[in-house]
Amino acid sequence: MRWHAKSIVFLGLTLLVGAVAACTASAVTPPTQLPSPVAVSQEDQSSLPPTVEPTETVVKPVPPAVQADSTAMPRDDAAATNTPTVTPLIETPGTVTQSPTPSPEVISTVDSTGNNSNSSMFGPIGCEPASGDIKLTSHIYPPDQFDALVPMGRMWDSHVTPTDHLYVTLDQERQRGMVTSPADGRVIKVARFNNDQAPRWDSSQIEPDIRVIVAHSCDLFSIYIHLGELAPEIASVVGDLAPGEQWNAYPGDEIDVRAGQPIAKFGGSSIDYSLHDGSITLQGFQNPDHYQGEPWKVHTVDPFDYMTDELIADLLPKNERTVAPFGGQIDYDV
Repeated sequence: MRWHAKSIVFLGLTLLVGAVAACTASAVTPPTQLPSPVAVSQEDQSSLPPTVEPTETVVKPVPPAVQADSTAMPRDDAAATNTPTVTPLIETPGTVTQSPTPSPEVISTVDSTGNNSNSSMFGPIGCEPASGDIKLTSHIYPPDQFDALVPMGRMWDSHVTPTDHLYVTLDQERQRGMVTSPADGRVIKVARFNNDQAPRWDSSQIEPDIRVIVAHSCDLFSIYIHLGELAPEIASVVGDLAPGEQWNAYPGDEIDVRAGQPIAKFGGSSIDYSLHDGSITLQGFQNPDHYQGEPWKVHTVDPFDYMTDELIADLLPKNERTVAPFGGQIDYDV
C-alpha cells in the first residue's frame, strides 16, 4: 500500500513535467501545418464565432460626374407661376359662338343648298369642288397702298418655325382701306383675338384684331390675320364678336364672297396672308407630326403660283424676294 502511493505521486510528477515541456515547445516553435478541422456537433455551433468566407474583390465602375442642369432643377410654386408664356400669333381664340356642330353621320355629301359637304383641314364645310386650277384674280390689298411684301419662311418675333404667311406692311402713316378676297369663295370662320390692335404711328386708332378663313374650294383656303373691323356684309352675318370669341359656319351657311369683295378693314400696320391647298402636302418637313396642331401648315403653298400674270407683275416691285419662289418657302428643315 505504501509503495502504491509513492508510485502514483511519481507518475503525477512525470506527467506535470511533460505538460510544461510541451507548452514551452509550442510557444517557441510555430506549427508547420494547420490542425485538421474538428467536427462540432450541431448543438455546439452556436457558441463558435462566425466564420467569414473569402470573397472575390469586385471593382464597380464609377459613373462620370454629371454637370448640374439648371433647367432640370425643381422650382417652387411661385417661380413656376411667374414663368412667362408666349402666345403664337396664329392661335385661335378659345371661346366659340356657333351653330351646334353636327355629328359625322349627319353630314352628307350634299348640304341643304345643293353644295358638296366636305370634312376639310378646317372641319366640315359646305364647298364647291374646284373645276380645274383656281386662279387668284384680285389683289387682297392695292399694291399702291402698302409699302412692302414680306415672303414666307422668316424666323422672328414669337415664331419658332418659319412663318407660313406673307406680310403686307405699312412702313409709314397711310390711310387704311379694305382687304378683299383674291378669288370667289366662302367665309367659313371668323375669330377675334383677345387683344385689340393699332398702327404703330398712332396707338389711339384702335381696331379689333380679326382672323378670317375663306374657302375657295373644298381644298383651297385663304387665311387672313390682323384684319380690322369686318365689312358690313360679313358683320351682318357674324354679328358683334367680343374679344376671344369666334364664329364658325355650319355647312351650307357660309358667307359667299366674290373676287375683289371687301372682307374687313386693314387693321394695324401689317396683315398676314397665307394660302393652303389640301391637295398638296409639303415634303421638306423632318417631322410633319409636329404640325398636327396646325393641320393647314403642311399644305401651305406659294400664293404667287396661283396668281395671274398681271397680279405677279404688280407685286414683284414691292416683294422682298427677287427670285423664285417669290412667296418664300417654309419646309426647309435641317
